[in-house]
Amino acid sequence: MQIVYHGNYCKIETPKILDNKYTKDFGKGFYCTILKEQAIKWANKYDTKIINLYEYHENNNLKIKEEI
Repeated sequence: MQIVYHGNYCKIETPKILDNKYTKDFGKGFYCTILKEQAIKWANKYDTKIINLYEYHENNNLKIKEEI
């Protein structure tokens, strides 16, 4: 289990990957980071700043692109 963070303007209890947006660096997806500071940077783009955190349990069926 690992804690991952997502910076946004609202609380997201259950992340969903939507097919209608393809505007991110890696394409469609729900972007998280293991770095709380990075999530804070993402949230700072908005007037209302929310840091969502999730417990990630490895799932080999997901396609995960990692930048090392």
